[in-house]
Amino acid sequence: MRNAFSTCPALSLIATVVTVLISLVPSAQTVFVSRMVSHIADPGRAMFWACATGLVVAGYLAAQQIMYTVQRMVQISVGARCHERIDHVYAALDPREIANPDVIELGRQARESIDSGKLPMQPVSLLSTLFSLLVCGSLTVTLWRTSWIAALLVLATLLPLTVSMMFYSKEDAKRWPGITTEQRAAEYRESMLTYQSTAQELSLYDASDTVADWASRHRRGYRDLRLGLESLSIASDGAAGIVSVVLLTGALASMIASGASASMIAGGTTGILSGIIATSNVGYSIGELLTSSTAVAAFRRFIGLDVHAPHARMKPAAPHADSIAVRNMDVFYPNSATATVTGVSLNLRKGEMVAFVGANGAGKTTTVKGLLGMLDVRCDALEIDGVDMTGSGYSQRHRYFGVVPQEYGRYELTVRDNLSLGDRQARDDDQRLWRALEGARANGVVAGLPDGLDSQLGNQWGGAGLSGGEWQRLALARMGLRNAPIRILDEATSNVDAETEESLFKDLRDSAKDYITIVVSHRVWTLRDMDRIYVFDHGRIVETGTYEQLSHEGTRFAELFSFQEHE
Repeated sequence: MRNAFSTCPALSLIATVVTVLISLVPSAQTVFVSRMVSHIADPGRAMFWACATGLVVAGYLAAQQIMYTVQRMVQISVGARCHERIDHVYAALDPREIANPDVIELGRQARESIDSGKLPMQPVSLLSTLFSLLVCGSLTVTLWRTSWIAALLVLATLLPLTVSMMFYSKEDAKRWPGITTEQRAAEYRESMLTYQSTAQELSLYDASDTVADWASRHRRGYRDLRLGLESLSIASDGAAGIVSVVLLTGALASMIASGASASMIAGGTTGILSGIIATSNVGYSIGELLTSSTAVAAFRRFIGLDVHAPHARMKPAAPHADSIAVRNMDVFYPNSATATVTGVSLNLRKGEMVAFVGANGAGKTTTVKGLLGMLDVRCDALEIDGVDMTGSGYSQRHRYFGVVPQEYGRYELTVRDNLSLGDRQARDDDQRLWRALEGARANGVVAGLPDGLDSQLGNQWGGAGLSGGEWQRLALARMGLRNAPIRILDEATSNVDAETEESLFKDLRDSAKDYITIVVSHRVWTLRDMDRIYVFDHGRIVETGTYEQLSHEGTRFAELFSFQEHE
């Protein structure tokens, strides 16, 4: 409720006030009908109370619709705000935290708490429960003078449905993990059939039907679990309804037996019937509060993570780096006591282009992630310009690096927004954007798009579809915009054609004097002009030298590239 008032204070206040006001209507009906019947011999006064009753009832119906609409508006606003809070927590996490399995699970649960509707329904359910309690409370006070037994029985009608929903909420909490797992599994397989890249590959393998069958199996599992839960709800609500009928019948009977006047009985009966209708959803509302407690706890745990300031507000890339020295670095993946890369030592200076080579899994990309602070490292030293950065985290260290990762992002935004992820300050600077595109040999691609820099990318948004090489060139342009002093290209030209790749490497060499450049590559020709090559094997650097020094027979480097040389 605090979240609702901070997100949409006016709507929350209106919803609360309207809820309180209309909760008094059943009691008002009791009094007005009683007065109307008691003055039945006086047409004028009876007509006055009849009009008052009609006005209250009509106003109640209109106010109830307003209440429901405002509550839905609160629900929508709270859901949107909760997603925003989750987004900002994610923005503040560094790659190591994002890769943590516990954080992944917390984030998933937090999203599901909103998408399932449980979290946004909290303020609405609380208001509905308050409404029902106020209706029963005010009716109890009004009826007390006529029959205290009837008043207590009316109040007791809340109990059966509350008990029923408490039982349902326990079953819901027990079964919901299985339900969400089945739903998530179905949606994942459905996405494989929906998105172009995976759908095309499945079609090539004639595997689309298989995936559709898998999705159907999980959908049926989800359906069966949900229907089983709802069957329990029918049984428990049915039992609660029978008890409520007995209690309300007893309330009416006790009023008649109390010797009250006809007018009091008429008014009390009207009030009780109105109260029954008004509080018919109390069990559901209480149940929503109970069943959503787990969702609220999951959301709170995620937004309560101890995170850094959002990267979007961090300082720009560091202005310079003349050297980077690493001595005896071991790199560890999360939850692993054994280092994946061991004993790495590097000494790189501004103006140098060096290469990391090795078979798949040899440790090249892992070493890059260790340098960036994306993985935990232990080392004798990790210095940039002589300053020891060993104890600094990702948020401080990554400012020195501009990276095109092996798994680069294909951000289906406009070209302008896509590029400005490299430097937000450049978003509206068309000259800088075009220079970055030219440096990545992507200016011709963008110039050919319908709206140039403002062209939408991605088929799912009705935008331009790009080839793998074109997406890769946009990634290179983003790195160029960042203009960090240490450049890392991890297979950054693997998808471009040979002519473009040669031009890109020529540009890299021409601008090398201003940067420290690290290239991870499997293509032998890109290594000829490197100042130094580090050969990785089984998580260690086993050879270091120039292309000429490493090309002779018997080296690990020669083993790796003999096929390409022969070709």
